Amino acid sequence: MTLLYKLARTAAAVTMALIAGTASAQAVSNAEPIKIGFTSATKTLLGSQMLKGAQYAMTQLNAAGGVLGRKVELVVYDTALNPAEGSNVAQRLVTENKVKFVAGEVSSTVAFAMIPTFKRAGVLYMAGIPKHPDVTTKGYDRLFRLNSTTEMDARALKPVLIARFPGKKVALFNENTDFGLDGRKHLKAIFNEPGQIVFDETYDISQSDFNAVVTNMRRSKADVLCITGTNPEHYGNVIRMAAEIGFKPSICLMPGILYPGALKITGPAAEGAVSADIYVPSLDNPVNKAFVEGYKKAHGDEPDKSVAIGYESITLLAAAMTAAKTVEDPGKVAEVLKAGTWQTPRGGVRFAQDGQANGAYALLTVRDGRIAVSK
Repeated sequence: MTLLYKLARTAAAVTMALIAGTASAQAVSNAEPIKIGFTSATKTLLGSQMLKGAQYAMTQLNAAGGVLGRKVELVVYDTALNPAEGSNVAQRLVTENKVKFVAGEVSSTVAFAMIPTFKRAGVLYMAGIPKHPDVTTKGYDRLFRLNSTTEMDARALKPVLIARFPGKKVALFNENTDFGLDGRKHLKAIFNEPGQIVFDETYDISQSDFNAVVTNMRRSKADVLCITGTNPEHYGNVIRMAAEIGFKPSICLMPGILYPGALKITGPAAEGAVSADIYVPSLDNPVNKAFVEGYKKAHGDEPDKSVAIGYESITLLAAAMTAAKTVEDPGKVAEVLKAGTWQTPRGGVRFAQDGQANGAYALLTVRDGRIAVSK
């Protein structure tokens, strides 16, 4: 039985408490709290959900006695999916807030903008949702990523797409960001028969009017619409609008972007959509069952993958600080993170030497308006 799992069973932690040998909640020290920076696009669905997961983790940790007897405090900034704002936030976290640990973020492009500042300051940075493979190829030993990469995603989904859509005409619609363009590259490699791709456009992350795009999609007479995008608000509206004008192709979404909140936007137009992901709330392991039960009790709904990643980012940092017996040495905490297997809601997580977390995939299909795990 692992350290994390034993603590997940304590009375104070409906989910993972993660703190070995800490005092009771009443005995938390009056010392300064441990400040962990947390960046997110808080006005987006994914960003707000990830922040809720991180805040839930903080609440659970503090209820169980904090980390090494000190409370945890999140220093939250909204990066608004804007690289310039991300760079500014990174500077503020380092110079004004004096943090040594940062977690979160939605956009790969924003993460790229923040990493140089964190590297210069020696900050341990645990990226949450950014998926571009190059996020963890910066040669910095205090850089981590919890989400899967687009490359990992393409390997997982490729056999499914080839088997399900042989010879079908495909429309590609991808976000014009590092993440979206990398997804587009992988989709073009999968649908590589001559003339198979009949529509191929990108959209800006600030775009809100998709009427002309959807009309052109319909004219392409594509059988399948494949999308890579950060915000469910974007792709959800495109799928819904397409159905409203009578364009109802099969839908494929690059792994990691199919969220329950998106189905509230698409309505029945997403029925049958296929994707995959590294976390779903139905995963059958003790830590996840405790996490889902506790989160539902606190928030009234099931956690999605963005909630789980926000939660993991804070609980894993806390567990590694506890194991390293320091909240002041990011280098030592980074070494501890890479040395162990950490039990989280998605199962056992290990970090490669470049900081990338492993991930097993579940194949997902939208069925009766819900995200279902396919066998």
